[in-house]
Amino acid sequence: MSALLIVLALLLCAVPAALVLVYVAYPQRGEELPGRFQWLGKALVSGRERLPVLTEEDGDRVVASRR
Repeated sequence: MSALLIVLALLLCAVPAALVLVYVAYPQRGEELPGRFQWLGKALVSGRERLPVLTEEDGDRVVASRR
């Protein structure tokens, strides 16, 4: 039972790390993912567009929307 929990914990850490790696390798640079994984690139880009962005105005941090 404890081995199963360890495997699940590792997967819980590895999946988001893999998504970040894929995002940085392709959509962040303006390239599309190869083959049948193009849907993943589109999902990552649409998720990025929905999140707020930190910008600096007059030395203060202001949360601005990308819209």
